[in-house]
Amino acid sequence: MNQNRSYIANVLPRIFKKKLLDEVSHIGLIDQAQRIKLEGKDIVLGLYHFYRIFPSYDPALAETVKAFFNESIMRESERNFFASIVSGVVRIVIRFAPLGVLGLVYSSCTQEGGFSNLLSYVHVVCVLVATMLIIALVINPLLVFLTTFKNPYPLVITSILHSGITAFFTRSSAANIPVNIALCERLGVPRESYSISIPLGCTINMSGAAVTIVVMTMAAVNTLGIEVNFGTSFLMCVAAVVCACGTSGIAGGSLMLIPLACSIFGISNDIAMQVVGIGFIIGVIQDSTETALNSSSDVVFTAAANKITSVPKD
Repeated sequence: MNQNRSYIANVLPRIFKKKLLDEVSHIGLIDQAQRIKLEGKDIVLGLYHFYRIFPSYDPALAETVKAFFNESIMRESERNFFASIVSGVVRIVIRFAPLGVLGLVYSSCTQEGGFSNLLSYVHVVCVLVATMLIIALVINPLLVFLTTFKNPYPLVITSILHSGITAFFTRSSAANIPVNIALCERLGVPRESYSISIPLGCTINMSGAAVTIVVMTMAAVNTLGIEVNFGTSFLMCVAAVVCACGTSGIAGGSLMLIPLACSIFGISNDIAMQVVGIGFIIGVIQDSTETALNSSSDVVFTAAANKITSVPKD
């Protein structure tokens, strides 16, 4: 313990000091001669306290350092300018997304056995889509109502139309972050809230991924004729929900967790990977619907947490 305290007290301040001098020198506030002169002075001992476990130790210093980095490295107007550029590029890509989806459907249906393979799994697709629609139109509104005690459907429908449809074509929760942020601003959600929940929700709020893992695993169990009791099924559902929190926000990210759920029922990895292969075959519909549910739910829950259910008129 004493050794750790000695490291924190002696080494970390020097690391932070060198890092700050590097940044200040890089942006041109000091030249090399001034840097060498300042290296011998303990000018950033207070910065060490700012990086301690409890930032409230010196709130005045924390605000000073924050203002320094905000104004010296990139001003707010510059950050907004670069954010608008990134959002514009994403919107351009989204406008061409339907052509990409059409190409994926055409490729899946025209390859050898493609259309017949898709028809072979149409019942699985129907179960997946129906389950996700129930969550989007029944479960999510119920949760919003229990939180706000207001009519949830204006918020839910707006989220589906503006966020869900866009995410359906991009098939990526991460790519849909700018759209969700713009929608939160339109709804009047505080920036302190959505700036954390939207980027975090694109990887943690994965209700669609949990549905995919559960339905695909239960389809494999039913096909293999394995008898399953309620307790084992419930355990698998819990495991799927927890594992979905670690799903990457990219196309097909949830399929890689199907072998884990299959292992609960003793299904070998070879068969589990065949189930994953089926997921890729139906991914044009399954993954698009899953992403739409995941991304629209981020906005729904963020707004509900701030007691917002009404949609302002344009």
